[in-house]
Amino acid sequence: MIDDRRRAPPTAAELMTDGPVRDLWGRAAVRERFQSGDLLGGWLGARGSSSSAQLELAQRTALDLQLLATPAEAADGSPAVRLRQRDRVRVLNAIGAADAKRFLDEIAPDDKTQGEALLSTILNGDAVAVDAANRLGLATWAQVAPLAEAVGASIATDLATVRRRMDELDFLNLVGGADLPRFIGRTRELAKLHRAWARGVPVVEIEAPGGMGKSMLIARFVSELLENPEERPTAIFHVDFDRRDLQRARPVTILAECLRQVDRWIDEPRARRIAANAVASATWVDDEDDYGHSRASESFSMHQDRFAADLGFLLRESSRHKRPRVVIIADSAEQVFDFNDLAAESPLIAADMLRREAGCQVMVIYGSRHFPPFWRSGERRIILGVLSPDQAKAYLTTEAARFGVTIAKAHLTRVIGAVGRSPLALRFAARLLASDEVDDAEAWLDAVESDPERIQATLYDRVLRRIRDPALRRLARPGLLVRRLTTEVISQVLAGPCDLDFREASPDGLLAAAEMEGQLFRRDPADPGAVWHRSDVRALMLRDLDATIPSSVARAINLAAIEFYACFDDPISRGEELYHRLRLGQSGHLIAERWIPEAGDRLKLAAEEFGPGARSTLRSLLGTASLRYREGVKGLREAEEALTDFPDGYAELRRVIRRDIQQGLAPLPTLARYGLDRLDGPLGDVYAEALVVAGCWHDLLIQANRLRSNWRHVPPSSAASIYATTAGVLEGLGRLSEAFTYWDIAGSIVLGPSTDQDGERLALGVSVGQARIRRKTMPLGVSRRNAELDRLFREARGSEQALHGGAVLLRELVAELIEILGDGYHEGFRQVFDWLQVLLERNEAFPSALDNPARAKEIARVLGAPDWPMNELMSLLRKQLYEARHDERQMAAWARLLREEVDWTLAKAVSRRSSN
Repeated sequence: MIDDRRRAPPTAAELMTDGPVRDLWGRAAVRERFQSGDLLGGWLGARGSSSSAQLELAQRTALDLQLLATPAEAADGSPAVRLRQRDRVRVLNAIGAADAKRFLDEIAPDDKTQGEALLSTILNGDAVAVDAANRLGLATWAQVAPLAEAVGASIATDLATVRRRMDELDFLNLVGGADLPRFIGRTRELAKLHRAWARGVPVVEIEAPGGMGKSMLIARFVSELLENPEERPTAIFHVDFDRRDLQRARPVTILAECLRQVDRWIDEPRARRIAANAVASATWVDDEDDYGHSRASESFSMHQDRFAADLGFLLRESSRHKRPRVVIIADSAEQVFDFNDLAAESPLIAADMLRREAGCQVMVIYGSRHFPPFWRSGERRIILGVLSPDQAKAYLTTEAARFGVTIAKAHLTRVIGAVGRSPLALRFAARLLASDEVDDAEAWLDAVESDPERIQATLYDRVLRRIRDPALRRLARPGLLVRRLTTEVISQVLAGPCDLDFREASPDGLLAAAEMEGQLFRRDPADPGAVWHRSDVRALMLRDLDATIPSSVARAINLAAIEFYACFDDPISRGEELYHRLRLGQSGHLIAERWIPEAGDRLKLAAEEFGPGARSTLRSLLGTASLRYREGVKGLREAEEALTDFPDGYAELRRVIRRDIQQGLAPLPTLARYGLDRLDGPLGDVYAEALVVAGCWHDLLIQANRLRSNWRHVPPSSAASIYATTAGVLEGLGRLSEAFTYWDIAGSIVLGPSTDQDGERLALGVSVGQARIRRKTMPLGVSRRNAELDRLFREARGSEQALHGGAVLLRELVAELIEILGDGYHEGFRQVFDWLQVLLERNEAFPSALDNPARAKEIARVLGAPDWPMNELMSLLRKQLYEARHDERQMAAWARLLREEVDWTLAKAVSRRSSN
């Protein structure tokens, strides 16, 4: 009887000895997968007659192989096993090249896997070409190369290079998805990206609707950079705002994400360990909630600085260039624009930190379906339109060829004229022309050309009808009125309206079949067990579903979905419940009762799928639009009651007014509509700002003077803000003694540090204003002035988060603290220098010169710089500032110019005149 107890792998001596152990293990080592019985049969056939001892040893060895190998699957799907890579290497090293080649030759050519064929080619001494664009071929080479080296074969291609190329292809697939091979044309846009990279442009924006090819363009640009040694970046980082965890990003989040990705670009083990340690600590940062963040702001700042330092060190160590060159791709930015300003700007802030920490050349590429009207961070914007006629023909021809179809030249122009020249529509058309649904291309073209306004819907309808599974086809129409499919949604929500018979197809089977329809569905890694209707397809085609599905059926589906999801409290379920309530147009009060912010995040891009009233409700709850559906409310009491019906009270309206002010709009009518147009009201601070924006600053001065005797009836933060705004107006008018009084009142109201970022910004702004007005009206002695600068610097350093995104406050702060740069030994020297560099990098140091060439010439003359265009002048001044930072006379010139900019800003605010 054969002992079936598991043995250890054979020793080196056993493998070196001629016999069954060497032969069977050698045959197993050259195979990617095998069945031990086949190996035993092959050995018997090659050996002929053998002694009983040899036969028993062969049987025992075959059993050892079966027990020691790991499960696999043969080409025909039958069970098989395989040796671990390290065991294959050890065995091949022992048996040598001659026996390895002999064992490979025993395999019929048609039965060899790609890896076995490659190993055979190498051992035969034939030249092997590695296709750098073939991920599967590279993976096969990476697996086979150590085996060939084990038997002493010469390998021309470096294994580390192959693995690095595999990482690059994985990255390109992540950025461009499976559609990257479909890229065609866009030569002008690619040239713009390459020029921007060569010139060191810090920000490029790519804007286009869904399905127009933004990701493909970025991926193609990145692939060309990687293929060019002269242009190749040190690292490329991908920030995907489709990820829920990044939609609330801060700069520290972006830096942590870059550290997670850095090992894709760095091979050196020590650098990888540094990155791994930083990533381990980044987990704590990611897991902090908002309350934890407010409690630990100093710790966050510490992590942010450390992450930037670690990442900068790694980039410097691995860079082949004098300056590390980095690309940060901020993809799907429409997910954060208008919803989370700090998240939207975090890639820019992280890039600035890398420039300061490591001297990096960083280009941030934003890809978005839209950019906010006043988003001005980018120096270059590329707007993708439809393909050109020639590009559309090439694209359609190539797509049809993928499906084995040739489109007649006479039909190409007609198809493009009917469906348009967007890549998504052309892809649909090619797929349909290759399907059984289109027997006669001529007749199909006649049909679609007769109704051009419904062409996208017609294409979508055909895609649905192309689904071969009749049960899945019934599920798709009307079932795709829901965005998310799970087995429970199929069985509890859609079974009745879709007339599903689960004797024909189970919910599990239908879900699996839906996942195979990649044109219609996608997986969300954050939602395992579900498939989602693709948002780009849904945006084009939902109108057709609404127009063709009976309203009674649609209502039944929406109500069933609400009932189903209302039983759960997780953000995904709550988001889908709210989606269907909004689709039914339910009341704003009912929506507000069920609202949670995490669910709202999942509805931001679905606004166009709702009716006008539901859209207004959604935007109001997200804090992004006017409150039109409350316009009928009259009187202060009713207005306040309407506002406080919402969870955030006045916070929503405050966000709306602030956004209008930032965009230069006049929000006074909105405040008047709710009876909030007075300084002693709950929104008195934003009313004060609104008066200035509207040019009614004289009204502000009158009302602020009246409020002085009654300010204690106003919330302290609001009163301090009102008086700070009033002081700024008086300063702009040149009435400095009055401005001093109001800055003094504002300072007496702001007591102690604030844990709220808005409060920190207000307190710091008041301190800066007080320091400025004292400098203008009552010059202090040197020691007292230095003491004041020390206090102001310490307050600013403790409130640094309040400076993010606030160019005006940062400029006012630096204009006061710039005296510190004349003292190279001051503890704040480096920080003030960095703040000034940030202003220069963002073109925010001299706003008066942006549209005024005469002012730009004056700045250049005072600082001894050439008369260059503004962008180039700012770049030069950054370098000149570094050289002149210890020159007292130069710093005095910088101080004068910056303080003139602050005064210009204050005067500009009161140069407006009311149109009333």
